[in-house]
Amino acid sequence: MKSFLAGGVICSLLAALSSGAGAQTAGRAAEADAALVERMLEELPILRGLNEVGFTRDQGTELLRLVTDHDTRVLGVRKPNTPRLKDLALSGRKELPRVFKDPELELSLDLTQRRLLSDETGKVTAEKRKSATAIIKFIQSLSPEQTERLMGVARDKLLEQRLYATTLGGFTPTDQLQRELEEMRTLPPQEYQRSRDWTAFRMGGGMNSGTMRRFIEQRAASGDRTRPDRPPQVDDPTIRSRIETAGRILDQVRTMSPAVFEPRKRELSVQLSRESQIARVRAASPEELYEVFVDQYVLHERSYGALKARFVGVE
Repeated sequence: MKSFLAGGVICSLLAALSSGAGAQTAGRAAEADAALVERMLEELPILRGLNEVGFTRDQGTELLRLVTDHDTRVLGVRKPNTPRLKDLALSGRKELPRVFKDPELELSLDLTQRRLLSDETGKVTAEKRKSATAIIKFIQSLSPEQTERLMGVARDKLLEQRLYATTLGGFTPTDQLQRELEEMRTLPPQEYQRSRDWTAFRMGGGMNSGTMRRFIEQRAASGDRTRPDRPPQVDDPTIRSRIETAGRILDQVRTMSPAVFEPRKRELSVQLSRESQIARVRAASPEELYEVFVDQYVLHERSYGALKARFVGVE
């Protein structure tokens, strides 16, 4: 089913490219082709996700209706501001000579534009929350098999997002982990054991586990505000295994000579960072996974085109 879908999209893409080129000038055809390629490439991951879940045609048609309703309401929010924003843009062009002379000059129309956009963004966000609630309610009625596949698609996307986020902004969790590893190599033995246990617990996903939530609730109920020396024992065998793996890596780092540690510290921190992200994603709640799926596959800006291609047909 996947290969058929991907092949169908690619064939449609090639057909559109070949038919459009003869009807336009070379320059405009190239721009149109590039835009079509970009749109198709952005829709393909959404199509794959929808296909993976295995929505029926009736379910897909209902999703398309919900997305259409959402887009209509968002358009209704944005439409009243469009003429005003256009006028502000035209006025801004007239003020460009003044801005060139004084780059720090703040125009009143800038403030007006920011207020309009801020108000519009707030209303669009509210509409998106309302739509997401309705869509989540609908997909919660899927069969157990579909729900399991949906959760798998959402976990994969969440992991992709978190791993990608660690590469942004120059300063990354990997940099922080390298510093942690360096500090742990110099801690006194007693302090190391405590730090090692909690660090491994965090890296293995224990902080997001049900065990940790119950542990916090029990300590709060008893009024105990002291810092515990050791983390609680986790019930989930997979999380427990990841915690043990992280602990072994920390112990290895502790005993490495500087000549061995220095060239390997980035590799080790990357490994620990990835394991930590995998553990966090595995511990994600169904509510979080539903939100990820809706945001990335149903209310994404390319979702309408993907849903229409999947359940109505490629135009």
